[in-house]
Amino acid sequence: MKILIIGLNPSRKNLNPIIPFDGTQSGVVLNRWIEHLQIKYDELTFLNLCDEVESDSKNMTLKKLRKNLNKKLELIQEMSPDLIITLGMKVRSVVTTDVLPSYRFLDMPHPSPRNRILNDKVKMNNFLNMSKKFIEEVRKNVS
Repeated sequence: MKILIIGLNPSRKNLNPIIPFDGTQSGVVLNRWIEHLQIKYDELTFLNLCDEVESDSKNMTLKKLRKNLNKKLELIQEMSPDLIITLGMKVRSVVTTDVLPSYRFLDMPHPSPRNRILNDKVKMNNFLNMSKKFIEEVRKNVS
């Protein structure tokens, strides 16, 4: 199965800007989720809507993000993922079924430690368990 994870932009805290989430606290959280969801790393491809590091994500307007997504549509279609995982509301507001109608989506919160949603462990555990079931269903349909 091919899974595409779409994030907003590289973190300025990345140890290696070529590797998403490398050395970041968000990466630690995301890796825990990937293990919980039983996703194999060779199934994953990462893509950011913005290639440059932004010091303030508030500067990334929806117009700019849509423009960046439009530049990457051909690449996404070439990848032909079985599932697209969006990280955060800002990404999901741009990466929609209107733009990519033939793909399955799983919307996840951004794994940043600043994300308050992550503080509710019970809610996150329930969410991850539901997400795991969804991924299992997608896997069955792909096989």
